[in-house]
Amino acid sequence: MKTSTITFEIPESRLQSLTAELQDSIKADCGTEYPLSTIRNSVVDWLGSRLDVLLEDAFDRLTSPSFEDARDFARMLDEGEKKAEIPKVADAAIGAVNIFTGHRTFSLEKMAAMVSYFAERTNDLYKTKLNKLLFYADFTNYYTLGKSISGSRYVHLPYGPVPDAYEETLETLNHYGVVDVSKENSADLIRSGENAAKESLNPEEIATLDWIAENYGSMSASQLTEISHREMAYANTRTGEEIAYEYAKFLAKLPAKKG
Repeated sequence: MKTSTITFEIPESRLQSLTAELQDSIKADCGTEYPLSTIRNSVVDWLGSRLDVLLEDAFDRLTSPSFEDARDFARMLDEGEKKAEIPKVADAAIGAVNIFTGHRTFSLEKMAAMVSYFAERTNDLYKTKLNKLLFYADFTNYYTLGKSISGSRYVHLPYGPVPDAYEETLETLNHYGVVDVSKENSADLIRSGENAAKESLNPEEIATLDWIAENYGSMSASQLTEISHREMAYANTRTGEEIAYEYAKFLAKLPAKKG
């Protein structure tokens, strides 16, 4: 028969406080002063034994609306779904690390952080505008630091450079609440979601995004499309081709190199 091990954590400060209180109470009641270590071990053993009772009772308590436990459990389920680890996007976005990925393995967490950043700091963020900001951010970071931020591949498409598997990525981030994608003026408007994720970015990457937001964030999607079409990265590639990050050094506007 298969078994599962359940572990639980008790804050050390709370356990010490409880142990000391029990020692004083036992001494006052029966005159015996048990060592703190003995009381501590007995408390842990007693708590462990209560798990059996909880498990016997668990189904009823977690499924009956009359119990507060059931309502708490429902909230935990909802929060767990929203905070679930974001799965990998389609294999199309993942491949060998090379000049087409900016010498970095594709990271959906990094991409999520970039999207969250732009969703919070730019106005009128529609899909076309976002994919241009991502292009400039990844390629600019490659120029200044020698690596892209997300590891995404970018493809030459009619409206400019676009991250590979862009639609699948955005759909995944929308599903997990990283962003909120809604129809507005017949186009997909992107806003920051309740589970916006920026923790995976390091200070240098944030500095790159700050620079991109300052230099491109106020532009419209059509303006960004127009200037991206003039970039050598786009002009020297054909529809459907991946764009090498070496074109980063030819971008029309670049910050000073780091280091």
